[in-house]
Amino acid sequence: MRVLASFVGLALFTACEPRYVENSADIDTYLVRGHFSSACVGLKMRGDDMAELRGYTALKLAEFPDEEDANACVCEALYSAERGWDPAVADGLNGTKRDDFATCLAAALKDESVLERHKVVYAIGAIAAPKGYDHLAEIAQGTGDVGMREASVLALRPSEAHIPLLLELLKSDPEAKVRAAAAKSLIGRDSEAVIETVAKVAVEDAEGEVRAQALNAVVKLRLPQTNKMVCTAMMDDPDSVVRLNAVKAIRGTKKPDLVKCLEQRLLTKEEDGQVREATIKALGASPSDDAALVLCNAIGPVLRMYVTGEGNQVAQEVMGGDIIKAQNDRDWERSYDCVVKARRQGGFSCYSRNYINWWYNQVSGESVKVPWCEGMPNEPDKP
Repeated sequence: MRVLASFVGLALFTACEPRYVENSADIDTYLVRGHFSSACVGLKMRGDDMAELRGYTALKLAEFPDEEDANACVCEALYSAERGWDPAVADGLNGTKRDDFATCLAAALKDESVLERHKVVYAIGAIAAPKGYDHLAEIAQGTGDVGMREASVLALRPSEAHIPLLLELLKSDPEAKVRAAAAKSLIGRDSEAVIETVAKVAVEDAEGEVRAQALNAVVKLRLPQTNKMVCTAMMDDPDSVVRLNAVKAIRGTKKPDLVKCLEQRLLTKEEDGQVREATIKALGASPSDDAALVLCNAIGPVLRMYVTGEGNQVAQEVMGGDIIKAQNDRDWERSYDCVVKARRQGGFSCYSRNYINWWYNQVSGESVKVPWCEGMPNEPDKP
C-alpha cells in the first residue's frame, strides 16, 4: 500500500492534468517542474474557500509572461462570456502591470450581464497596466453610464499619463459626479497646472460637491496659498458640504492661522449642525494650546447661539452644543476656570444654565442648583 501511495503521488505531477489542487504548495511544486497547465488547475477551484488559492495561482503564473499556457489560462480565468469574471483572480494580479491581463479583463466591461461592473473598473485599475488605464480612459471620457464614468475616473488616479485627461474632465465635464471624481483623483499631484486648475475649480464650480472635492485636493498639498482658500470656504461657501469639508480638511491643525480660522468659524452663527460638530472636533484634535483656549473661551458664545431651549433640546442633544465636554476632553485641567468664566457671563437661556451648572458641579465638587426648565421631562427632586 505504501508503494502504491507513492506511485499515485508521483502521478499527480507527471501524468495528466490533475482534477484538484489543494493548496499553494501544490502550485509552487507544479511551477518548479514547469507544469504550467497543472498549475492552471488552481484557477478552476470554485467556492469562496478557494478564492485565496485562485488569487495566489494567478499571481504566480503572472511571473511567467513568456509562457503561452500560463497567459492563456489566466486570461480565461479572469473573464469568460460563460462564467463572467473572477474577482479573486483579478485581486491576485494587483500591481502586476500586465497589459495583456488588463485587456482580458476589460472585455467584461462590455458584457451587460456582468453585475456591478464598476468593480471590474477598479480591478482593472488595480492591475496598474498602461493599456488597462487606456481602457478606463475611454470610458471616463465617453457618454455612457455616469456611475461607470465616475468609477473609471477614480481608477485612473495612479496614472501619471492621464493627468491631462483628469484636468480636462475636472474643468469641463457636464456631470458633477465625474468632475468631483477627477478632483479626488488629482489629490497629491502638485504640478503648477494641477494646482492652478484645482484651485480655480474649488472656488468657481457651480456644484458644491465638486468644490468640496477640489478644495480637499489642494488642501492635501499643504501649501501656504491653500490656507486662505480653506478659510474662505469654511466661512463663505453657500453649500454646507463645502464648509464641512473645509473644516474636516484641517482637523487637528496646529498652524496659528488655521486655528484662528476655526475660531472664527466656531464663533460665527452656523446653521448646519454637522459643520458645528466638525469645528469643535477639529479644535479638540489640535495639539495647539491656542486651540484649547478657543474651546475654553467659546463656551459662553456657543451656548448663547445654540442652546436656547428650542425644541426642548438640552445641550447634549444640540449638534455642536456639548462644548464643555469637548473642552474637558481636550484640556480637563483648565475646565474649572473655563466653566467659572462662562457662568459669570449673562444672556443664557434656562437650558444653557442647566448645562453650565451641571458641569460646574462636576468640575468643582460643589453642589449648586441645576435649574429645571420648562419642557424638560422631570423637575429635579420630583417623580
